[in-house]
Amino acid sequence: MRTCLVVRAFPSVIRCKTHHEGVAMPARVLYPRPAMELSAAIRDANNANRLGLLVYTIPGFPSAATYRATLSWLEAQDNVSIIETTIPVTTAFSDHANETIRAAHSAAARESDDAMTFLRMKKPSLCVLYQSTASATSFDDVCRRCAGIFDGMILEWSEPNETPYVKTAAAYGIELVQCIGPWMDQARMRAILDNAKQGGLVYLMSAQMTGAKLFSRDELCSCIEQAKTYRPDVVMAAGFGVRTEEDVRVLATVPGLDAAIVGTEFLRKAALGEATTRAYVESLGQALARPAS
Repeated sequence: MRTCLVVRAFPSVIRCKTHHEGVAMPARVLYPRPAMELSAAIRDANNANRLGLLVYTIPGFPSAATYRATLSWLEAQDNVSIIETTIPVTTAFSDHANETIRAAHSAAARESDDAMTFLRMKKPSLCVLYQSTASATSFDDVCRRCAGIFDGMILEWSEPNETPYVKTAAAYGIELVQCIGPWMDQARMRAILDNAKQGGLVYLMSAQMTGAKLFSRDELCSCIEQAKTYRPDVVMAAGFGVRTEEDVRVLATVPGLDAAIVGTEFLRKAALGEATTRAYVESLGQALARPAS
């Protein structure tokens, strides 16, 4: 079987089309829009005594119409702090990506287009960038095209030294979010945290891969304590393995954790329809409250 690589082509000037109005606007470069702070959205939730919530969506999944309707609904939810998005691909996933995510990307690649993928959202947005997209052109070109559309970016693959990527993204007003995990030694964790934006967002990989079993509460507590002892200014969001209302409720008790991220399970619910998706997100929202101190 021949593998087909689909990489979203970047228009030289992006045409903005609002999914709310369905009206194509005159072509214009979008990136002068000031970036929305990812960490500020999470701190707003924390100030309301709850975890922030990030939801991973894939433009065009499970269908173009359902994606648009779900995105509009997510943008209106107070409990959703940040919307994770991506540029759909069909190959060259890292080992972090499970079969649910790979299949959803393949389906989305058939449904999405540039107007849907490169869409400014009402909430802060974090783009999960896959290596095949960056390799098709260059990381600089990706950032130039995405500036003013996505507020943050995260590399889906493991990069030994992200410093050049951090600097390139920052030049376009994009925060490159850093990832840490409980298996890392102190030297590696600190080297990664050195690249985190002052007061920015750090992604805590709370399982070995997407959709896998969560690390124990003790392991997560230890990792967060190490990270925040070194970088007390950052906010921490736990993603990978977060599936249920109970998972979120447990995370809400972890000291120093600021937000939870749902991806694989959200995509599974999205495949079942809008009503199921909305009920799922609402159930997670009920579990975000931090216990009374």
